[in-house]
Amino acid sequence: MYPVGGDSLETEDVINEHECQCDGCDRKRRQKAAHQPWRRTKKIIKFSVLVIAWAIFLLIVKKTTEIENTHKDYDPYQILGLDHGADEKAIKKAWRDMSKIHHPDRGGDAEYFDKIAKAHQALTDKEARENWDKYGNPDGPQATTFGIALPKWLVSKEYGLWVLAFYGLIFMVIMPTVVGIWWYNSIKYSVDKVLLDTTRLYYYFIHRTPRMEIGRMIAVLSGSFEFSKQYNAEVVERESDDIEVPRLMKMLTGVNDKGKEQPLSQSYALKARILMHAYLSRLPLESRDGALDKDQAYIVTRILRLIEEMTTCSQNLLAYQQVRIPIEMFDNLLRLQPMFVQALWQKNSPLLQLPHITDFHLQHLRKVLISFAFFRALQFIVRWYLFGKWTWPTFNFFGLRNRNNNQQERNECGNDQPEAQDLNEGRTEADPDPDSRDLSAIPPNKKWRISNECVSLIHSVISGLWAAYALLYYKDLVQDLLYFRCEAAINLILMSTGYLLHDLLDLLVNEQSARIIELLYHHVVVLGAFAVTMFFNRFLGVVVFGLLMELNSIFLHSRSLLNLYGVDKKNPSFRIIALLNMVTLFAFRLCVSAYLLYFAVNSISYIPWYQALINGVLILSLAITNSVLTYRLLAADGLLGTKRERRSPAATNVTNVESGPLTGEIVDDQDHHTIGVQTGSGTVPLVEDATQTVST
Repeated sequence: MYPVGGDSLETEDVINEHECQCDGCDRKRRQKAAHQPWRRTKKIIKFSVLVIAWAIFLLIVKKTTEIENTHKDYDPYQILGLDHGADEKAIKKAWRDMSKIHHPDRGGDAEYFDKIAKAHQALTDKEARENWDKYGNPDGPQATTFGIALPKWLVSKEYGLWVLAFYGLIFMVIMPTVVGIWWYNSIKYSVDKVLLDTTRLYYYFIHRTPRMEIGRMIAVLSGSFEFSKQYNAEVVERESDDIEVPRLMKMLTGVNDKGKEQPLSQSYALKARILMHAYLSRLPLESRDGALDKDQAYIVTRILRLIEEMTTCSQNLLAYQQVRIPIEMFDNLLRLQPMFVQALWQKNSPLLQLPHITDFHLQHLRKVLISFAFFRALQFIVRWYLFGKWTWPTFNFFGLRNRNNNQQERNECGNDQPEAQDLNEGRTEADPDPDSRDLSAIPPNKKWRISNECVSLIHSVISGLWAAYALLYYKDLVQDLLYFRCEAAINLILMSTGYLLHDLLDLLVNEQSARIIELLYHHVVVLGAFAVTMFFNRFLGVVVFGLLMELNSIFLHSRSLLNLYGVDKKNPSFRIIALLNMVTLFAFRLCVSAYLLYFAVNSISYIPWYQALINGVLILSLAITNSVLTYRLLAADGLLGTKRERRSPAATNVTNVESGPLTGEIVDDQDHHTIGVQTGSGTVPLVEDATQTVST
């Protein structure tokens, strides 16, 4: 089955629930059935004839078994009641006994007595008995006759002449005529069912142009005489072609009517070439009653056979060394076949072969890839700008924790003092503090978190302001969150999709702690929301409305960066950011989540149940994530009580081992983990495990 454009072919509607019911698949099934319009009727007729034939056969079998066999072979021994091979004495004795009983003078049956007499004569006469033993007949060998079960009227004098004339008409007129017509038509075609004139045309153009490009091959194929009314009666020429074909030609590039080559410049060849280009370009045809669709379908169903014939011609010319055919010619011929099978130009993306994928979707995919590449490049630029390196060794949370546990065991055994001496050996007051803010001294894991937060901050600024602009500028987007679509909102989703894919890859490469499960869950939920929007062509306003949460993420990422950099919570800048974070948290995260939940509940009644279910699950998942984030922020800022407040990195007190124990620890606002090296009874912080901000 080859893909054929158009939707004008009408067939009987037969719905199969197990098959895809989209417009494209339904049109394909209709066009496939249109090539055999009587297929279903033929199946019904064949089935009916088969059932009737079996019924007749069973009836004949029944009648045959009920027939009584009245015919008996002549057997003189059986008539006399003797065994085969009885001697003459026994035969005569049986004859005398039976004569006394069955003789007509004694009241016997004359007919039966006659049989007895003949049987006696056949067995007592020497010659007759020999004939019986040899041939099974006393009279010797007999001629065998056969009968044919024909109606009597066929051989009657009244109808015999008509029957003879009928047989003469069939075998002397009709059959020779049919064979002659078949032979006349068959000699026009080659073994591969291609017109010999078309084959000669291919030989001519290949000999003239041994190195053909794909465009030239399509032009030569369009000149095939299979598409000419003069050679093929199946071709239909219409007056409307003079209007519709030139209009279609204007929509195509690379096709014109300025050529002078014959027969490529004729009207039938130009029409075939235009329909081929439209087919490969997947251009919908607009014609009266779908006439061009039918013509295009006819061309496509025969084009592969013609390509094979052109390949055969090229091989023959090369084999007989008449023309030196370059390898590029065969390469283009091999490329031409899948082009027509896939209905794609060679330059088109192979992804267009997938169901429901169009150039529109590929444009979206390109934008996603551009966004992904932009944020990947931005990540490395930030790393280079801040730390002078593109990358560094990946941090392993579990491995460091195991090393800390081993160090603690050694401390309990009394082997910790030399470690502390080595750690602080040679330090002076001018040396940097272990809690230094020098970026070059930050451990690899903390460097990755800082660069990741910087890129996330940039995305939050772009997407948050973009979402606000889209909702303010496009009023219909706010009024119709389900069905209204605009290019600005679509591009926003594509940009955010590229960022999420970048961030997901970044997490998988660098994040190796247990918290990756939470982050992966968040990314999957948001990517799922974007995929649902693009697949169903709905919920665009819902997603853009949800992206307002990125306005809160601006301050959330800023707060995380200040925390990673070690800024004291009492610092005015930290307090301002924390205040703005809490305000935007309630305004753009919690309020937006509440409204989206309200919308999800109200939309159940007027959208399909499965779409409502997917929409509700995604919105509920984001609402739960935002609730957990709110609890963590309230606990980090001490708004849930002093017992739940976490200390800031700036509050850490680090004391020399010689003057007192090291009691400081670094705890991030977003996480409970403390990562450090045990020294004495305290901890020298090495890495802060700051939880990456979960943003929508």
